[in-house]
Amino acid sequence: FPSHDTLAADSEKYFAYKNIAQQKLAEAYKYGYGVNKDSKTAFEYFEKSAFSGNPSSQASLAPAYLKGDGVVPSTAAALVWIYVNRASGGAFSDKLVSLVEQEFSPSEITVIRNKAREIVANIKTGGGTEGTPYSPVGSRKVKSTGTGVIISSDGLVLTAAHVVKGAGKIEVCLPSGKKTAIVAKS
Repeated sequence: FPSHDTLAADSEKYFAYKNIAQQKLAEAYKYGYGVNKDSKTAFEYFEKSAFSGNPSSQASLAPAYLKGDGVVPSTAAALVWIYVNRASGGAFSDKLVSLVEQEFSPSEITVIRNKAREIVANIKTGGGTEGTPYSPVGSRKVKSTGTGVIISSDGLVLTAAHVVKGAGKIEVCLPSGKKTAIVAKS
C-alpha cells in the first residue's frame, strides 16, 4: 500500500495537472484545437482554473470580460481579474492596467481594487520539514509565502499545493487584516 507521503505527492500532482488541464481545455475551446470553437465553454474552464490560482487563466479572464468573449462584457470584472492576477504574481503590464482604468473614475477604481482585495488572501507557512535525514540534502525546514483566492462566503481559501506543501503551520491573512491559523485540506 502506498505511503502517506506518496499519496500526498500524488494528490498534489493531481491538483496541479487538473489545473493545467482546465487551462488547456479552455485554450482548446477558445482556439478550436481539436474541438469546435466555443467561447462560453472556454470561459468556464478559464474561470475554474483561475479560481484554483492559475495566473495564466486569471490573465485570460480579463480580456474575455473586456471583449464579452463567452461572458457578458464587464470592464469592472476585467479590472478585478487584472488586480487578482497581479496580487497572485501575474504580470499584467502597467500600460494595460492604465488603459482599462481610463474607463473609470478614481472612486470607481478604488471600489474595484477593494473588490479584488476582498478575494485574495495572503498565506504564510512554517513549522514543517521536507525530505528525510537519509536524503542527499537531508531534511529542511519548510517556510513559504503565497496567495490564495477566497472562494466561499464561509472563508474557504483555495491555493496552489506548493504554497502549503510540507507545512506544519499555516497562517492566512484575510483582506480585513484578520489572521488565522488553518488546517490544509486536499
